[in-house]
Amino acid sequence: MQFVLLIIHADPARWNSLTTDQRNEVHEACGVWHQELVDKGVAVHAVGLQAPDTTTVVRQKSGSVIVTDGPFSESKEVIGGFEIIDCASKEEAIAIAGRFPALDAGAVIEVRPTVTGPCKD
Repeated sequence: MQFVLLIIHADPARWNSLTTDQRNEVHEACGVWHQELVDKGVAVHAVGLQAPDTTTVVRQKSGSVIVTDGPFSESKEVIGGFEIIDCASKEEAIAIAGRFPALDAGAVIEVRPTVTGPCKD
């Protein structure tokens, strides 16, 4: 089963309070975590995202496409990236998410199964 682990910066102020060295340590630990997933054959794809102020939002209103600067969300939580994994169960996906090093720095992981076939009503 494939799952997307959405990496959410739930407390940007906490992250911003870290020194550059501390942030680099967290990034390095996350890289090690990802490499372990690669080595186990679980990692499918991973992407980090740039800051929310680089976002462009595309929507439709009254039949016209509207393009605005983002982010779309008014929330203080920010999606920082995602990891797609292929594992045996939701429990395994949760266990993998629970080892994500940035949890200690205020990150939150949303574990979401991917759509694997046609949509069903």
